[in-house]
Amino acid sequence: MKIQDFEGLAVNHISRGYGIIEKAYYEEQRDCYYLEVVFNEKESTFVFPDCFEKFLVLEDINANNYVQKLISDKKEKLAKEKAEKERLKKEAEEQAKLDYEYYIKNKRKAEYIEKQRLYFKIKHEKEFPYSTFLAYQGRTWDWESKEQILCIHREYDRKVAFWDIISELKVKDIILHCKGQLLVAVSRVTKEAYESDKDSYGENVKSLRLNSDYIVLRNPIYLQQYRDDIQQYDEDNEPRLSPFNKHGKGNQGYIYPIDRDLAQAFIVEATRQNQDLLNVEYIRELLELYQ
Repeated sequence: MKIQDFEGLAVNHISRGYGIIEKAYYEEQRDCYYLEVVFNEKESTFVFPDCFEKFLVLEDINANNYVQKLISDKKEKLAKEKAEKERLKKEAEEQAKLDYEYYIKNKRKAEYIEKQRLYFKIKHEKEFPYSTFLAYQGRTWDWESKEQILCIHREYDRKVAFWDIISELKVKDIILHCKGQLLVAVSRVTKEAYESDKDSYGENVKSLRLNSDYIVLRNPIYLQQYRDDIQQYDEDNEPRLSPFNKHGKGNQGYIYPIDRDLAQAFIVEATRQNQDLLNVEYIRELLELYQ
């Protein structure tokens, strides 16, 4: 039915009684339909079809059914729009919460790693003037050990401040290299961090590198057999921000500062199974402090 089809139809009002629809029209400015109804020579204006929900009833059964269908469809549409709006609002709130938690988590990580790095620097500079680090290389091991480098790219470094750690490593700092749960090499920084246009996979990605003289162990050390030592030396560190978790297993990540005493413990075990390490001057220096 068109809006004009309602002109001349009889209606009953809940309080004013019988009436006739004199005029039915659309008002573009308000984007709304209106009915002008005459009750005993008194005229009233109603919003269409909303007025048939509470105030008016059409005497024409077919017209009344049509109007009730319009009202039902409108309610259903509004209910869907409301539900969708609430769903989007809930999703936005949940995402905002996740974003905030992610921000806080990674802010704390960066702050803790910075604090840890400064702590180790102050603690060791008198006894042993070089810092110790542990790197998890995994799939990058073959290429990085061959090229005698460590390398990290910006995309990976969104998660934690590994870029900042590598940028502050100094010449002669000591790095323990792990592949999986195995300690597979020891090295000393020979050239401080510099930017490169390629990552460890040869991709054209802005990255940060440093050079390090790898000494590959003929007999790798399985770190998990020293879990008690790990938990003893690392107990003051927050597990998720240190090289190891609370169970003494390796954390996900690339490079972390490691307590010098724990680094010494690993190197002691490495020299027992790899006697050639004793020919390396800085290894001997580190072991002397352990005695």
